[in-house]
Amino acid sequence: MNAVLQVLAQTQDLVNYMVSEFFYEDLNQNSINQGQIAKEIAQLLGVIWSRKFRYVSPHRFRNAVSARRRDFGGMRMHDAHEFIILLLEWLHDDLNIAAAAGAPPQRPSADNLPDHEAGEAVWRQFRRANDSIVTRLFHGLQKSTLLCTACGFESATFETFSLLSLPLPLPSAGRASLYHCLDQYVRGDLTNDWSCPKCRRRHDVYKKLDLWRLPPVVILHLKRFSFAGSTARKAHAQVSFPLRDLDLSQLAIGPHPDSHSLVYDLYGVVEHHGSQHSGHYTAYCFNHPAASWLFIDDTVVKESSAASVRDATAYLLCYNAREVA
Repeated sequence: MNAVLQVLAQTQDLVNYMVSEFFYEDLNQNSINQGQIAKEIAQLLGVIWSRKFRYVSPHRFRNAVSARRRDFGGMRMHDAHEFIILLLEWLHDDLNIAAAAGAPPQRPSADNLPDHEAGEAVWRQFRRANDSIVTRLFHGLQKSTLLCTACGFESATFETFSLLSLPLPLPSAGRASLYHCLDQYVRGDLTNDWSCPKCRRRHDVYKKLDLWRLPPVVILHLKRFSFAGSTARKAHAQVSFPLRDLDLSQLAIGPHPDSHSLVYDLYGVVEHHGSQHSGHYTAYCFNHPAASWLFIDDTVVKESSAASVRDATAYLLCYNAREVA
């Protein structure tokens, strides 16, 4: 919880919105949490950025979370990936100002439409029902293509995302680059037991992903944990990643945004230490006012070098897009 909160506390556009209290105008009292999660996050961010305290214990926030999800109330280790997804979902729900919020989702027909029309139709439909600081900062759109290995039939759909879960290269003890992980993600893989609507047979299908619309903030999850039945494994591969100039323009095949570039700079790293059964999370965060990296381990906060950040065994990576010049 602490590592994820530290990363969110360095997401500048989110902090500016929450601390300035503009969010009160957007507060959705009819959300599943009646706006309480957004209020708690705003209060916590306000205390953090007041700079009045050496450290802050987020007891109120933790109690608010555990009251809604008891599995996050105990002392056992939880997954930072699962927690940040849940937190962004709750925050979005509390701040969603869309006119069609809460309406049953409708997927517009993309049959026989060019990709650019189909993609924009899905995006418009999504934004009609989802308009919050979370969707504006973190949500993007990707294209999923299924290719039948028997008859060659191709089916494409568009789906939204709030973060990208990237596969790690094999062998797990090796070393790879973040670009390699991204390439593996979009390259896709075989999916078993798919029913082809054309040849009407169940067999393997090749699934490929393409990034269509990228958000201002990109969260990348490195899939270090895998499960086979009741057996869990953790991959310890060292993945190198850029601190600046992560260029995603070659991977994004949809329209380029007007509001931000597709070149990103790192501002947050969450590490997991330990095994698949137990462990501990720490974080590296770039502090913009001080223009320096910080290493954060619960109540311990100290300055860190860029070299130490590069050597981190990352589990989550948070990148912020450059503004358009």
